[in-house]
Amino acid sequence: MATLPLTMPAIDHLPMRQATMGLERPETALLFALRRLFYPAVVLLVIGAHLFIASGLPASQHSLVTGGISLVCLGIFLVMERVLPYRAGWNRDRGDLVTDAVQTNLFLPLIARLNETALAVAITWLAAQGLWSGIFPVHAPLALQVVLALVSAEFCYYWVHRLGHTTFLWQFHAVHHGSERVYSLNAGRFHLVDAWLGTLAYLGPMLLLGVPAPVIALIATLNAVTGFMEHANIDFEAAWLNRVFNTAQLHRWHHAADLAIANCNYGKVISIWDQVFDTYYLPEGGQVGAVGVGPTETPVPNTLMGQTLYPWRR
Repeated sequence: MATLPLTMPAIDHLPMRQATMGLERPETALLFALRRLFYPAVVLLVIGAHLFIASGLPASQHSLVTGGISLVCLGIFLVMERVLPYRAGWNRDRGDLVTDAVQTNLFLPLIARLNETALAVAITWLAAQGLWSGIFPVHAPLALQVVLALVSAEFCYYWVHRLGHTTFLWQFHAVHHGSERVYSLNAGRFHLVDAWLGTLAYLGPMLLLGVPAPVIALIATLNAVTGFMEHANIDFEAAWLNRVFNTAQLHRWHHAADLAIANCNYGKVISIWDQVFDTYYLPEGGQVGAVGVGPTETPVPNTLMGQTLYPWRR
């Protein structure tokens, strides 16, 4: 995508390295390494940890591995947001912390599990009627299975997410964009309808193709952890990995209060489909200004009830 015109953000909107006297602070060798190794190290460690722990468990318990690893990573990210914040102002509670925590750690996982159960029951019934059989290459190497399943799920999610920015579905998706800060705990801030559509779009293709449960569980772990990291208020540098993963460096632009800019970077775990469909946006040296739904939209409440009723009160 072409680089859009940017305005100079206020000092409170600058990353910590640039917020001292308006000048960029010197970057030590340790900080340089930390910022650039953080994202790839987390991804590799999470994949390794999941495979190691899940290898000794039945497939029915792999979701517990996803939950455990996700919570440990969330704790680490919350600490890192204080140690190395991208924007210090985003660490301040604005009356949204409790709601975000409940939605991210309870509502979204619960809706995903309900969707997974309903889809599994439906597919089992269709298979019993001779109306369905999986076509996924279950005997392919694990790495290839993960890539194929991930690309398929991301394709459907990309289009559902992109449609979420249209007139009708935006009334639900606006709840996710209603926060005026981007941090780990609002990764799962979604209206219930939006959460249902998003998890359905992600899980549906994998279950319909017949992706094995252990592969789905590994992708679920990667989805959860990178979901936290795409919102994490951590000043890391993903560099070329932005061309593979939908990192916070990309996703912050998706949350821009200027909705003309926000119509970009629709991927969940990966950024491949954004590049294919020309919605990839990462201006060189640019800094995200204000985030949220913008001044032309009705402000989104911070309460669970207010967000639930928001689409009908706009």
